[in-house]
Amino acid sequence: MSSQPILRPIDDRTHRLLNSPPVMDHLPVVFDNGFKVTEFSGSCIKCEQPIRRDYLRGTVSRPFPFVAVIEARGVCPQCRVATKFKMRIKEDGRVEYLDRNGSWAYRYFRKPSRFRRALSLLRWIWSE
Repeated sequence: MSSQPILRPIDDRTHRLLNSPPVMDHLPVVFDNGFKVTEFSGSCIKCEQPIRRDYLRGTVSRPFPFVAVIEARGVCPQCRVATKFKMRIKEDGRVEYLDRNGSWAYRYFRKPSRFRRALSLLRWIWSE
């Protein structure tokens, strides 16, 4: 049983993002370690079909050299629903995103090296 999304009127932020250039116009994002983000895609929250690239509009910011933030809205022409996308992309290939429940989740574009995993573990140990 799939849950139906909660549909709301378009707010000011969504209106501004929909009037922004397509996200693909902001790519590629290149990190200091050479990792590149060259693609951005998304699916409709209602019908789960891919949304055309020119209908995925928003911003890409770089709050830190090792992080890129994509905030976008994608409009499904069939459903006429605006789907929200917000993600943080890290230089190690990790993508943190808001899932359907509004919780942060993550996955990797690429598997981190053993060195990066060890460094991450040491950072975690030292932060305790």
